[in-house]
Amino acid sequence: MNFNLKAANGQVIGTNEMYESAAGRDGGIASVKTHAPSATIDDKTVYDIFIHSRPLRPAMYSTYRLL
Repeated sequence: MNFNLKAANGQVIGTNEMYESAAGRDGGIASVKTHAPSATIDDKTVYDIFIHSRPLRPAMYSTYRLL
């Protein structure tokens, strides 16, 4: 079974990989452990997001997250 991990905008940000054997899987894990410490990180975290809500709002009202 294959899947794609998508961001809110529909962009694929991750996919899975199926291995034919346990040895192949273990090799993939070892590769990540070897290369991850020196990998470049592109952090796209958004800071200072304003959350607009109604304090003590009735259940029929919504809360909106403004980006």
